[in-house]
Amino acid sequence: METEPTHSKNTPKMFKEKYGHQGMKDFRRLEGLHQKRARLRNHLRFCLRCRDENTTPTSLQLRTPIRTKTAQNIIERAQRALLKERIRNIITKQRRVEDELERGHLDLKRNYQLDKQTEELINGHMIEKQDKEFTKKKRKEKQDNSTPNSWLCNISQHKLTEAEESILKKGLNFAVTPKEIPYEEFIVATELACQQITDEGKKAELRNNVVGILKNSQIQHSNITKEEQSAMTALSRNEQIIILPADKGSTSVIMDKEKYKQQMEQMLEDQKKTTYKILKKDSTEEVKKNMKK
Repeated sequence: METEPTHSKNTPKMFKEKYGHQGMKDFRRLEGLHQKRARLRNHLRFCLRCRDENTTPTSLQLRTPIRTKTAQNIIERAQRALLKERIRNIITKQRRVEDELERGHLDLKRNYQLDKQTEELINGHMIEKQDKEFTKKKRKEKQDNSTPNSWLCNISQHKLTEAEESILKKGLNFAVTPKEIPYEEFIVATELACQQITDEGKKAELRNNVVGILKNSQIQHSNITKEEQSAMTALSRNEQIIILPADKGSTSVIMDKEKYKQQMEQMLEDQKKTTYKILKKDSTEEVKKNMKK
């Protein structure tokens, strides 16, 4: 009675025992080609989606110090051309791998005179391995997509736009690229540092180094989109909400300002006076003295 072939991780081991070291080597090569084809298919799917949604992958994004509309149009055309070339290149590679796979299967069958059951076992192993890789990738994508949502908690009446969600998920400590270099801040910080240095030569060296860096510095491209910039401005001008960091973790919490005030007043009006108490005088100076002791 013929038994149904089982597809398991023992297939490579079985192939080695039956056909030797060279057979195992050829089997692994074929397995690698299957994995390469799967990666190329995923990459092609991603690039086609970027093309259809008019989005440039991070690896193909270009930069220019010329901040004019014409320069931006040139960059956008170049990025689209690069994406088109990448798609063409992936398709070419994919066809080449398909040809290698076809030859590999034929060589394996001819060189080792595989019977039908062994062929089914090999094909089953390849499919099973690809399914595992696909499941693993989907699980990772699901985790990546779900994680950012934990960085944002909106308990206000305000409905966030897509751009507002995007900028808030970056976190409250996210630093936006400045529109101009803050020269005065650097100079003030340098002079404060010089006050801690007694050697006049080292002071002059520090000042010269800072001046050299500032002279060669250039404004970098914005690290947020125009939509995110507009959303950030709109959020800062919205008097109905307040944005706070959560007590734990890096989550940003959006609350109605009126509700937040009510909660603060409830804490301050604690009848048992266990949370806060009214001071008879300002104790700031006394605290400063105690800290210096």
